[in-house]
Amino acid sequence: MAVIKAFKGVRYDTDRAGRLEDLITPPYDVIDARLSGTFSERNPYNVIHLDLPTSPGPPPSTDAARHRRAAVLLEQWRREGILLQDEEAAIYPYDVEYSAAAGGKKTRRGFVCLVKLTDFSEGIVKPHEKTFSTVVDDRLALTQACRAQFSQVFSVFSDPSRRVLDLLDRHRDQPLYHVVDNDGNSHRLWRIVDRPTIDSIQQVLTDRTLYIADGHHRYVTALSYSKKAASADGPEQYIMMYLSPIEDDGLTILPTHRLIRYPGAFTLTAFLEKLRTLFSVEEVRGASREALLQDLLSRMEEVRAGIKTGEAGVFGCYFAAEDRGFVLRTNDLAKQRLTSRPASLRQLDAVMLNDLIVEESLGLDQHRCEQEGLITYHSDLAQALDTSVKLSAFQDSGTPLLFLVNATSIAQVKAVSDAGLFMPHKSTYFYPKVVTGLVMNVFPQDDAHECHPAA
Repeated sequence: MAVIKAFKGVRYDTDRAGRLEDLITPPYDVIDARLSGTFSERNPYNVIHLDLPTSPGPPPSTDAARHRRAAVLLEQWRREGILLQDEEAAIYPYDVEYSAAAGGKKTRRGFVCLVKLTDFSEGIVKPHEKTFSTVVDDRLALTQACRAQFSQVFSVFSDPSRRVLDLLDRHRDQPLYHVVDNDGNSHRLWRIVDRPTIDSIQQVLTDRTLYIADGHHRYVTALSYSKKAASADGPEQYIMMYLSPIEDDGLTILPTHRLIRYPGAFTLTAFLEKLRTLFSVEEVRGASREALLQDLLSRMEEVRAGIKTGEAGVFGCYFAAEDRGFVLRTNDLAKQRLTSRPASLRQLDAVMLNDLIVEESLGLDQHRCEQEGLITYHSDLAQALDTSVKLSAFQDSGTPLLFLVNATSIAQVKAVSDAGLFMPHKSTYFYPKVVTGLVMNVFPQDDAHECHPAA
């Protein structure tokens, strides 16, 4: 049984801190060094100083110093009224409007609340990705230092009757915040303190399974922290989550394309010959590189439309050195190769690509690719093309092969999660990302300075 509850969120006072656009960031795990510097310089109160802190001293800095710095800043900002805490417990409706790939606008709707932490074995909250202990260890140390959750886990749940959305719609008047992120996506946050509404939403969620969409490391971190807490019923037993219905039209998963650098001697002719044992191979031509990739995507869609779901896998392959593109469709032999995989996994593009192309056709090991940086992941196709073309100019960097994949469906996410299995790394990219800095969950501390209440 999923247990959710309202909480007294901690939020920015923009009159003191500055424009909200200069205070928010994407989740920490999509911020590279360049972006980190950009956000750090944008505003001294930017949430990155809390969620992805750097040491105030000269490098090299220790992790402990970074975490202590974040804890000091959090306390200081609360004392100075930069961060305000709501006086009443609330849930926070949160909508994001964005441009759809097919044109026009879409809006994903949901809300932020606290969710009771449970082990995955209980089947109340279900993952679809593995986590890495090094990441969890770092995030756990930050949580211990700050006693706070700065960003939400993003989870989805089934609500075919739209009961939760109907309840939220009654309270979407003037938002607390309306902010546009770096990608042009529009984020709105409201606050609901009405007890009957909160009770009704709690009731709907009691018999629902929560599927983690994004934030597996955040969840495992919070779970680890909860087990170290003295109280079995304290605030550490809950995690801040953004929940959105699976049936919402605004729920979007983007494909994550794979760029592989083949490290040895490579000829396209020999590679295509290997592919033809497992795939039908169709060459596609375009007027330019950019047009060729779009034509590949269009042809992939046409081929997929002509086959039953799960009957075959369809991929695109772009070879930058010769500016050539191909559509690959799995054959019967490819199906046989995948029979050892569980049913929910063998239909995933990421699994087919790994087993049939990376390992069998290229003779590479997925683990080696990850360890040696031979594979990179790109949701931005233009960026993937640019990187592929640049790499093709340097022979000593390996031969770049760009593979275009289809987006994982939410039905596939559910199937894998319900089977208790894990998808390969970077199988899903839920878009847009939930931004960090709209609302935070800070645990009470006996010796904490009194914070300024929010209006």
